[in-house]
Amino acid sequence: MVGLKVGLYGRNSKPPAGWAPSRPGDEPPGSWESQLASLRAWAVREGHEVELEEHDTASGRDANRPGWQRIMAEARGHHIQAIAVVKADRAMRSNIHFYEGVRELDVLGADLIFTDQGLRISKKDPMSKFLVGILQLFAEFERNLIVERTMAVMHRGEDGRLYGPRSTRPAGR
Repeated sequence: MVGLKVGLYGRNSKPPAGWAPSRPGDEPPGSWESQLASLRAWAVREGHEVELEEHDTASGRDANRPGWQRIMAEARGHHIQAIAVVKADRAMRSNIHFYEGVRELDVLGADLIFTDQGLRISKKDPMSKFLVGILQLFAEFERNLIVERTMAVMHRGEDGRLYGPRSTRPAGR
């Protein structure tokens, strides 16, 4: 297989609750830094050329993340042939965003590769599109469960604004 020009993308929302570094410089599990390190190793193993690395610290539900927009711009400019991400939920958590992104990459002729899941969405492989569609449904379901759990502990204050269980300041300040 001839190596591809790839863009690597990592994303995390925030460190897990209660996580604290055991030594200075420790990264939380699943951090974008550890994702990019894993993607670099994958690219070397597969013989791909890394053209750029991008990351975001934001919700995967937001399609307008700066790092994601930059890597998509590189695909639109035909500077990369594939975008590699460790898992589908690191790229996107919304079905609409997922399918719009996949459709655009398909038109551009660029692949979307999920390295930890061993999946590659390509015009050439209808089975990979089917499997990733199912995985994306699970990612959105998980996101909806998180929202549901969060809202279950919120309460509306006398001022009509939402407050968390241990906060005297309104949510969304």
